[in-house]
Amino acid sequence: MLPEIPLVEVWRDFTTNDGRLARACYLRIRVSLATASAGLVERMVRLDTGAPFGIVPYSLWHNDNLSWQPLGTEFYTPTGQLERNALTWLGVPCFFGELQVRLLDEFGQRSRLLRLVAKLPLRPVVSHLEYTALLGYNFLTDNSVSMVVNPHHRVNAGALTNIVGHLTIP
Repeated sequence: MLPEIPLVEVWRDFTTNDGRLARACYLRIRVSLATASAGLVERMVRLDTGAPFGIVPYSLWHNDNLSWQPLGTEFYTPTGQLERNALTWLGVPCFFGELQVRLLDEFGQRSRLLRLVAKLPLRPVVSHLEYTALLGYNFLTDNSVSMVVNPHHRVNAGALTNIVGHLTIP
């Protein structure tokens, strides 16, 4: 079992129409996902603690033939009302499913199997995010994973640069 999985900070700079810098920052980690043919696919994915669920875009789960278990196609409120837009991503209806993933450290060592509960869109979306899976906050809670982030302290390890924190897997 790995004690720490590095969190890599990535940023993209933009300039506003008023000439101001607008820096978009996000965290990435490496994961290994199982395919339906018993193979493995490695990807860099985003960690977004503001997202309630993970997202595995159509181009990833369909084209890579990822192994997943369906958990439903509709969400209902506690009073039984259908929540029509809760199971969509960028306007596209989604399956709700569970995948098994392993996190990778900077040297390619794999964690134990972890549960990824995510939305799986029924078709591709027109977005730069179509090829990037996202781990939502539920990934941390479902797996009792803790996170430490310090964006003012950057280190490099192995092939990874801009490591600003880590995940600890119990």
